[in-house]
Amino acid sequence: QAIRMETNGDEKRDYGDTAYWDESYQGERKNRPNFEWLAEPRELQGFLKAVLGDCQRVLHLGSGMSSLPEAMYDNGFGREACCIDSSPTCLESKKAANKASRPELQWVLADCR
Repeated sequence: QAIRMETNGDEKRDYGDTAYWDESYQGERKNRPNFEWLAEPRELQGFLKAVLGDCQRVLHLGSGMSSLPEAMYDNGFGREACCIDSSPTCLESKKAANKASRPELQWVLADCR
């Protein structure tokens, strides 16, 4: 079942629709390179370090435009993260931004539903 959220009046957004995300990354989020749902990566670092230790292989489902993979990489863990998302627009942007500075990060187009 699609995840829907009421925003303004009767407008509903279908967060399970890849087309919504592609349009969003090309439109309203285009000038916002990072988007975090839960918390900023700096707020999660202590918890993630405690749980993951020095683990380098991490599977990040629905990574979107989160800066969490980059923050983990820069803090010495999750350097071999496999970031999966269903939006080609998002993944192209993340691949380009990290190609030289974080070459071990992988950006994979897939739908996890």
